Amino acid sequence: MALGKNVKKDKLIPSKPKKESKAVKAKKKVAKKPAKKSAPKPTKKAAVIDKVVKTPVVEQPVVEEAKTPVIDQETSDSPILSKAKRVLPANFLTKEEMEERKRLKAKYDQDILNLRGQSVQLIVFKLGGERYALEIDKVKEIVPAPSISKLPKAPKFMKGVANIRGSVMVIMDLEEKFELFKSEETVEKTFALVIKNERFKVGILVNEVPTTLKVQGDIIESSSGIMSNTVLDETFIKGLIKQEEGMIILLDIIELIESDEVRMIAESVEDGN
Repeated sequence: MALGKNVKKDKLIPSKPKKESKAVKAKKKVAKKPAKKSAPKPTKKAAVIDKVVKTPVVEQPVVEEAKTPVIDQETSDSPILSKAKRVLPANFLTKEEMEERKRLKAKYDQDILNLRGQSVQLIVFKLGGERYALEIDKVKEIVPAPSISKLPKAPKFMKGVANIRGSVMVIMDLEEKFELFKSEETVEKTFALVIKNERFKVGILVNEVPTTLKVQGDIIESSSGIMSNTVLDETFIKGLIKQEEGMIILLDIIELIESDEVRMIAESVEDGN
């Protein structure tokens, strides 16, 4: 078919697409990405608040106040109380012990008043570096330290029993009884004071030969309030004698040997003679 003059050639035979201009291509490639919105910088005040909010809150454990258990008389022999007694301080006193100390102090103060205006003859000896004294009429005799046989399960200060002039008696060490300071060097006891009451005899070990001393009863002072701030057990301290050479501690030896722990053992030994 012949092509007419009025028919355009490119309508029957499509022509090749026109190449896009370089400017258009470059414009498409460099299509701008949407700009990211930057977060506003936090102020100092906002940073502190944010830190406080994000910090985890740690709950502190609630510590309850320890309560001292109340133990009545009916549970006084319970295993719990027995265990508690073992951890009590050495100077802990029960109500009964406090009452006994008060009784003895009242007795000692009256005895000292009764000595006013009288001469008092004493036996003086050393224990733990200090001078102690007994009234001479309480000491039956002074003998060389005897051979001692130990007693099983006896208190530490009760060294055992010994035969002194045909009498078997308990032998005591007052340095152990009063828990007095001892030097590292062991000093062997060389003498024993024999003390006798109405029921039995007891031997008291000493380091050296005791001496005698006569004093006026007016210079013997009560130990009440004077020895209370020391570590010494003042239960059997009757009074104090002040001298230029130092202080002498006057003991009530009869009250000491008649205390429960000594009396029970001493009486059993006496009954066996």
